[in-house]
Amino acid sequence: EDPRRPEPQFGSFLSEFGEFVPSLPADTLPELTAAELRTTLVGMRKASAPGADGWWVHELARLQDPHLEELAQLLAQVEIAGRRPTQLLTGLVSMIPKDGYDG
Repeated sequence: EDPRRPEPQFGSFLSEFGEFVPSLPADTLPELTAAELRTTLVGMRKASAPGADGWWVHELARLQDPHLEELAQLLAQVEIAGRRPTQLLTGLVSMIPKDGYDG
C-alpha cells in the first residue's frame, strides 16, 4: 500500500462509473442446494490443495446433506450481502514446476 496515495473510495467510483455497474436484484441467483453442492464436489479433484477457507475437497465431500444444506444457506447469505469474508479476498498461487518443462 502506497502511503502517498489515498485508498480509493467506492462512492466516488460509483458516482463516476455507476451507469456501467449492473444493478441486479438479490433474487436473480438460483437457489443453491445440498444436491448441487454434492454434484459439484463429486466432479472436483479430491487431491487438490485446500481452499482459502482451509477445507479440502475430500472433507467437504464427506459432509452429510444437512450440513451441505447449511453451507448452501451460508453461501447464499454471502451472495445476498455482497461481501466476502476477509480471508477469501486474497488468493495464493503456488508455482510448482512441471516435469519436462524448461520455460
